[in-house]
Amino acid sequence: MKEIVEVLKALVDETKIELDEEGMKIKAIDPGHVTMATVELSKEGFFEYEVNEKNVIGIDLNKIIDFLKNINEDIEIIVDGNRATLNAGYLSKTIHC
Repeated sequence: MKEIVEVLKALVDETKIELDEEGMKIKAIDPGHVTMATVELSKEGFFEYEVNEKNVIGIDLNKIIDFLKNINEDIEIIVDGNRATLNAGYLSKTIHC
């Protein structure tokens, strides 16, 4: 996850993440509309993945990078409405989307 966020951050500060029954999709377009990056992760790429309904959340990549900076373990992501919670070991961060 850390590597994906770092690549996207080179293009944009914020992006939208689409979560559905099949997996996670991220599309980022730079402000000049010159470069676009698309990331698709199928549900099989996760240790555990459960989505009950399609959800699109906006994420500030700076906040995610700050959290991931010193994380070297598995990350649990819980999305509930307009709130995403990242858990890694004893650390937790909630982001309002």
